[in-house]
Formats: sequence, C-alpha cells, structure tokens
Amino acid sequence: MRKYTKLFLILICFCVSKMNSQISNNPAPYCQSIYSPSAIPCSQPGSSNAAGNFINDFINGFYTTGAIIDINNSNSGCSGLANNYIYYDCSYPLKVYAAQTLTCNFQSGNVYGEGFAVFIDWNQNNIFDIPTERVCGTPGVPSAGTWYAMTYTIPSSQPNGIYRMRVRSAYATAGNTIDPCLNYGYGEVEDYNVYIGVTPPTTPISYTVSANPNTICSGGSSILSATGATSYTWQPGGFLGPNILVSPSSTTAYTVTTNDTSTCAVSKTLSVTVNTCTFLEQKQFFENSLQIMPNPFNEELIVKVNGIAEIKFFNSLGQILFEKTIDTEEKIHTESLPKAMYYVSINNKDASHVFKIIKN
Repeated sequence: MRKYTKLFLILICFCVSKMNSQISNNPAPYCQSIYSPSAIPCSQPGSSNAAGNFINDFINGFYTTGAIIDINNSNSGCSGLANNYIYYDCSYPLKVYAAQTLTCNFQSGNVYGEGFAVFIDWNQNNIFDIPTERVCGTPGVPSAGTWYAMTYTIPSSQPNGIYRMRVRSAYATAGNTIDPCLNYGYGEVEDYNVYIGVTPPTTPISYTVSANPNTICSGGSSILSATGATSYTWQPGGFLGPNILVSPSSTTAYTVTTNDTSTCAVSKTLSVTVNTCTFLEQKQFFENSLQIMPNPFNEELIVKVNGIAEIKFFNSLGQILFEKTIDTEEKIHTESLPKAMYYVSINNKDASHVFKIIKN
C-alpha cells in the first residue's frame, strides 16, 4: 500500500540550513503549486532519502547542460518548506541566448518514481500558459532515483530579459501531463530564473516596504510604499510603481517584487488589516487626531493634527506630488493643482490615515 501512515508526523519540523536571501518560499506573483496536506513536507519522517521514509517524493537533483551558465542543483533533496515549494532566485541562475538548445536532467528520491515537467513564462504575464509554456515533460514516469534527460530549444525570437522557470515533479504522473499549479498528491516544485542575453546578478537587492496605515476601517484606504529599488510590481492587481493606493474590503496580504536587472528579483509581503468601525468611532478618531478641510476644496487646505505629523500628497496613480512635516495646524496652498481627486496621507504619534479629497 502507498503511504498510509500517522498524520501526526506531518507536524515534524524541518530546518533548512541552505535558506538565504536568494532563496525564498514565496511564489508570488506566480501560482502556488498544490500538494496533498498529508504529503507536506516531501520527506518524512527522516531526512531526504533516509531508509524508512514513507514519503520520499521530491526533486533530488536537477541540472542543465548546453547553456552559457548552467544550473547544477544535484542532491538537493526535499526543501522542507511550505507547500513543497522553493524559489532559488539568483542562487542557481541559468544564462542562455535565443536559439540555444538545452538539456535538462532530473532525478527523484530513491523510493518513488516521479514525472517531471519544465515551464518557462515566455510572455512574462506571470502565468505558465499550457501547453505553450510547458517546454518539456517526461513522457512517462522515470524509475525512482534514476536520471532522465530531456532537451528543449530557446525560441530564436525570444527577447533578452529575465524569465521565471518552474520545474515540477508529481508522483506516478507523466511529466507531459503535469500542470504548473493544480493539485497532485505528492511531489515538489523548484522555481529558477532564466537570463536570456542578460548577465545574472550576484547580489540581492535590499529594499523596504510599508503600509500607511496598516490598519483601516471598512471603506478606508492605505498607501503601500517601497523604497530602495527602481522598479516594483504589486500583487494582487499587477500595479506598478513605488507607491500604490489600495482599498481592500477585507484583510489582505500584498506582495511586491523588484525586478531590477542588476539585482535579484526579491519579493516581500505585507498586510493591510480591515476592521469594522462604527461611524462614532471614526468620527472620534478624526476629531482627536487628524483633520483635513474643506473637502471638496478650491485653492487651499487646512490640516489639523495632534502634535507634529508627516503628510504626503498623492495623485490618483499613487505618485507623490509633495510631502512635508507640519506642527498642529497648517494651511496648504494648492493653486497649482488641477481639478481632480487626490489622496493625503497623514501620520503622527497617535494615528495615521489616508484621506480622499477632491479639488473643484
């Protein structure tokens, strides 16, 4: 019988010493591949390939040949991470040129046979489209612990850039039928970066993210900001830029990724908590801490705060028009602003809030 065992062993903790700033467990903005909860982590109860393991379903080895810079990730075993997923980012870069033919080599754990498939997001839409972006898949299920090789060719017209590649295994499943996202009982997923005509970076970028405020009332808004890089993509939504305005209806986690070509594509996640606030609670909150008036306004605004506060003025695209520090009360002249809708973020020691205002 296949893998019937005590479910309490699922709770065993696996420490992953190889985790670093270039390795993560966050697939965003790509889909999260799914495996049965009883098959996570992908090697139980011992270490990878240990005798007596009743779950031993993982990508034990993956390497390429034929590239300018090849991947060599042999004897990696089970990552031990959530959802049996690991993103290697810059740790194992694959550098190629258009029209090059590559050979992919796969090896499963030593107990159960796995099928393998490789996907590359050629059109960079954050989706592994089937069948056009499944570049190769084993026609059957190679025997456990054996190596299996397949080749594919980079399209001759593929533009230079950085592309996401996914290698997925699934127990007793032919690789040429494997989906990049759907549920399988057992297996593992490894994501890599493919650099076509681009030199892989060696140093991960360091940047910071924040939500202002990070707790809002229903119907409220928050400004999400990232600093330290030059380009950002936010999910959900696919928004671009260092600042975005969000108005979630419920508590939501947002992921931002920087894809600066000189650095690693690093993702970070933050949450905006949404509370149900009564009208009286909101009214008292503003009267005691923050006020902005009139709204709508014409040529000037009056901002009142409890002590010193930082204010930022945004347009509807989330771009900062100006920012300044005020003390208690200040009149802000807005003659130069066209008639439109704007957002003002106000932060002091007691509270923070984003106001939507309209200029007539």
